[in-house]
Amino acid sequence: MRATPSPVQPGPAAAFSSSTSPGRSSPIGRGTAAMQSESKPAVVATKPVSQPVAASGDREFLPAALEILETPPSPIRIWLLWFICGAFATAIIWAYFGKLDIHAVAHGKIQPTGRSKVVQPLEAGKVRAIRIENGSRVKAGDVLLELDPTDTMADRSAFERELEALTAEIARRRVGIAAAGLESPKPSPIPFPGKIDEVVRLREAKVLEAELSELSSGVESLRAQRREKAAVKQRLDMSIQARERLIAVLKQRVDMRKQVLEKGAGTRSALIDALQDYEKEATLVANERGQLLETAAAIDSIEKRLRELVSRFVSDQSQKLAEADRRRDRITQELVKARSRYDRTVLKSPIDGTVQQLAVTTIGQVVASGQTLMAIVPEDSPIEVEAMVENKDIGFVKPEQEAIVKIDAFPFTRYGTITGKVVRVSKDAVEDRAASGLSDPVGATNPRASAPQSTTGRGQNLVFPATIQLSKRVMRVDGVDIPLSPGMSVSVEITTGKRRAIDYLLAPLREIAAGTGHER
Repeated sequence: MRATPSPVQPGPAAAFSSSTSPGRSSPIGRGTAAMQSESKPAVVATKPVSQPVAASGDREFLPAALEILETPPSPIRIWLLWFICGAFATAIIWAYFGKLDIHAVAHGKIQPTGRSKVVQPLEAGKVRAIRIENGSRVKAGDVLLELDPTDTMADRSAFERELEALTAEIARRRVGIAAAGLESPKPSPIPFPGKIDEVVRLREAKVLEAELSELSSGVESLRAQRREKAAVKQRLDMSIQARERLIAVLKQRVDMRKQVLEKGAGTRSALIDALQDYEKEATLVANERGQLLETAAAIDSIEKRLRELVSRFVSDQSQKLAEADRRRDRITQELVKARSRYDRTVLKSPIDGTVQQLAVTTIGQVVASGQTLMAIVPEDSPIEVEAMVENKDIGFVKPEQEAIVKIDAFPFTRYGTITGKVVRVSKDAVEDRAASGLSDPVGATNPRASAPQSTTGRGQNLVFPATIQLSKRVMRVDGVDIPLSPGMSVSVEITTGKRRAIDYLLAPLREIAAGTGHER
């Protein structure tokens, strides 16, 4: 006999469930229904039941597992997936077609056009006075330092006195040469050129008087001898003339004695006596003629000696005059050098500018020849950037390329950058230490300022100086234009070209692929 189930009366749970809208069931209703289903027979449990999906507000009251099952999938995940795929595709397309600037990064500093001017002494010396200090503004020609001029002043004074003496000597010898050609050499006033000291004038006048007095004495002595010989010659001439007349008379007497003897009226002894007197006078005349010739020769010799005396005096004076001229020329040049050395003891500013890197601090400090004492930064001079391009980038850096200059003193992320243009690129590399010396005149010219550098790996330290012209000389900082000053360190990005982004990404892979399989 089979029992028929009695109808179930709706309880409070059923009433609560019926109060909800169709198609929706509350968690309480579903719980009650579940408990009722457990109390029902199996036949009733196998009956299909259609349960509606809980609302989003109701799902919060479900158990965690049921809440996950009841929650529908979010569309944001699908959208995010599609966005990632689209962004990746866009990046691939941009990497293939888009191009990036290629920059060669170089570091350097701002410097005035033409560089700072270094001040160096040409010769070693001791500092006597310091007229400036670091940061002093100077004009061209202003005195910077004074070195002790004692030695150079002594040399200059010695050369000036010697030149003065040589000038006076030259004037004296010229007057002496002119006086030697006179009949009676006598000293005349010496026309001294320029300002000659009175002591030198008196000394040269006395020397001229002594020389001309000696010449005059020699000339007078020879002239006296010449007059004596001339008198002897005159006496011999008169004696010869008288004896010639006497010989003519004796000749007539000899002729008369000879005629008388031929007629037989005279004696032979009388003729011989007449001939003897005649021959005696003839011998005396011949003797006096010889003396006359000797006297004439003596007079000629005296005349020659007189001319030789004057010529020797003139020649000696001319030689000494030429030697004095040569010495004066040499001393003139030495005096020019001495004056130049004296002038160089006062170091002056070559340009208008500001004193920097002053290396002299003490009065009496000894400085060496060629030592850099300070640098003068030009005032109101155009500025430029000297950057050191690395060896790996120099093949791509050329004049007229654009550059971006970042001033280290003003962070570019806050104050921006300055554009520029490459003006010059060095054709030869320099050592990295020497490169820093190009912008540091004190370190470059003072060998003691830098330590010895090892030659190991020297090729890796080679850099190429490049000059960049700036588009402006000021930096805008907090609304104020700050002038750029020499010495500021900078970083320069030189635009050397463009390349695709995908090439940049694939470059490491290409390098690896190119070297793969070739290792030792």
